[in-house]
Amino acid sequence: MAPAAPPPQGGPPDRKLTVLLPADVLRQLRTRVAEDDTTMRALVLDALARAGYRIDAAEIRDRRRPESRDGERR
Repeated sequence: MAPAAPPPQGGPPDRKLTVLLPADVLRQLRTRVAEDDTTMRALVLDALARAGYRIDAAEIRDRRRPESRDGERR
């Protein structure tokens, strides 16, 4: 198994979560990921933040692409 990617600012490493979801819910999530051009990780973290969990905004960003100095994805 590959090591977890370190989060921004060198905090503790990410941990893996495996969850079984109804097929229809997973289809909806995948559709939203494609529509929003984001990742499942970013989508789930954003939903958890909106539900009241403390999540650093830097963790929610899509880590597939680097951000420019003004915070926009390239």
